[in-house]
Amino acid sequence: MIDNNGFHPDIIFLTQATNSWEQGLSSRLSECGYKLETVHHPQQALSLLGERHYDAVLAPADASGAALFKDIRSSVSRPSPLLAMIIRSETELSDTRTSVADLLFPPNTTLILNQLSLFLRQHKENADLRGQITRLEMQLEEQRRAKDAVNVLKNAIVRNVSHELKTPLLQVKSAVALIIEDEHVDEKLASYAMNATARLEALVQNITMLGSSLDIHLEPIMAREAIESALRKLRRSWHLQNAGERIIVELESSMPPVVADKNGLSTVLQLLLDNALKFSEDKVTIRARRLDNDHIQFEVEDKGIGIAKDQLEVIFELFYQVDGSSTRRYGGTGIGLALVKLILEAHGTPIRVESKEKQGSKFWFILPVYHLI
Repeated sequence: MIDNNGFHPDIIFLTQATNSWEQGLSSRLSECGYKLETVHHPQQALSLLGERHYDAVLAPADASGAALFKDIRSSVSRPSPLLAMIIRSETELSDTRTSVADLLFPPNTTLILNQLSLFLRQHKENADLRGQITRLEMQLEEQRRAKDAVNVLKNAIVRNVSHELKTPLLQVKSAVALIIEDEHVDEKLASYAMNATARLEALVQNITMLGSSLDIHLEPIMAREAIESALRKLRRSWHLQNAGERIIVELESSMPPVVADKNGLSTVLQLLLDNALKFSEDKVTIRARRLDNDHIQFEVEDKGIGIAKDQLEVIFELFYQVDGSSTRRYGGTGIGLALVKLILEAHGTPIRVESKEKQGSKFWFILPVYHLI
């Protein structure tokens, strides 16, 4: 008896009622623990398969067997049974009808019993694995839908918070501007109020950028257009009104468009420029250059204080400050570079940085060229 280790497959055997060898094989299959259903017509086999699952179907390599297997493949849903044909001659072996079978057996009872046991066990393991994969795919889809719902809620919260903060911030800015114009006001206190308002404005701007940059819509955009948009955003930031005089723009001529989110790319460039201007009193350079036919590199370089090697990775963490002391010389919210990384990751490209302390820093990233064809 074949050792099936407790595995007792259900098999349908399409036989000819007058074939003594097939009858003998049926008896041996039953003796070996197989749950056997013997049928004499293909329609009987299809009816049984319509009622429940069977692990295998055995059939002769003739017209009736080929027709049965063809019907099974077209009508039986997964997991489908193992389809095995019994070849009785070399002519049948070369017959194209046998292509519908998973296995071909010679009329050898011992070989069929041994090989069928091995292949059925493998077939069952494969079916179990397919079932696990299907369940995992369903779980992943559920998690994706849940994540999408959370992202929609998060985006709505971010946008609502930024909108609600803008009105009181505008009122505070107006009040501070009026106070500063009063010649009787203490200049030091007025300066504190102005700087605090500027920091608050930067925070609200970053929240607004986060809200508007979470949805990425890739489209062709010119490098010059993205840089000019970033410069316009900088000029609208009241604490950087004169910063544009320190920015040098270097653009190669005749550059093709890149594939990017229009708002996202300009936001990244604005944040990198803002960061460079904050940590440097010298000129800041923004450039775009073509690496090859398929890629354009954007760079923002400054000659400022630089970044220590042990900080090059952590500077992109949310709320991280290069100067973490309680009396920071440099303002900022610790959101800008984290937002840069987030937006570029959504574009499928990393942000890179080179820096030496007291010499300056260079941030860069690469975007694909947009090709019409």
